[in-house]
Parts: sequence; C-alpha cells; structure tokens
Amino acid sequence: MILYLKARTDFNDLTINFIKIELSSGILEYLTWDESESGITDGIFKARYKGVYFDEDYSNGRISELNNMCVKYVEIYSESGKGNYFEIESLLFEDGLEELKIEKPCYRIGCKENCG
Repeated sequence: MILYLKARTDFNDLTINFIKIELSSGILEYLTWDESESGITDGIFKARYKGVYFDEDYSNGRISELNNMCVKYVEIYSESGKGNYFEIESLLFEDGLEELKIEKPCYRIGCKENCG
C-alpha cells in the first residue's frame, strides 16, 4: 500500500514518524512505512509513504478497513522546531488497483471540527 498525504503547516522542515488511527471497528492502528519522500512548498507539506504497515503487519489488501477511519495522533518531528500548526488536508491510499481518498480526515482527540 502507498499513502499520499497532503497537509498545511507553518513548519519549514517536517518529518512524520507515524500516524495513529482508529478504524471504524474501533481498533487502534499505527501507520508506519518502509520508504518516504516529502517536501514543503508555500506551506503545503506533501509526502509519499510506500510499504505502509498497520502496526507490524503490511496493510496490503486491507484498504477497505480504512473507510470511516479517524486520525488519533500524528507524531511529527522538526529539526528547527519552528512552527505551530500541522493540519492534514487529505490522505490518499493506493492498494493495487484500489484507491481511497479521505479529504479533511476527522480528528477525535483535541478537536473542535471534523470530529465525526
């Protein structure tokens, strides 16, 4: 599985270490990956994550489990530490011929909007 992430941020350098999600089943999973590419242009962070895992298992063939998922936590790292916000605009998952795009994914912890 491949994940394409787009976010707004005021950081000028940024790395995402993992994303904690809650599946519609209520199960919590940590999304991690084998390879990553990312960059920031004009406050837009774009990243491509290849070889996505749900916890320690490859996520291939499990794209349907992501329907109605909710982001619980995103662990970000900035070398400079200069920045105040990070907001995911979209997540696009590709699994073979299947795609799932989630615009403005919900956040269930510490949110006032998009909480589902």
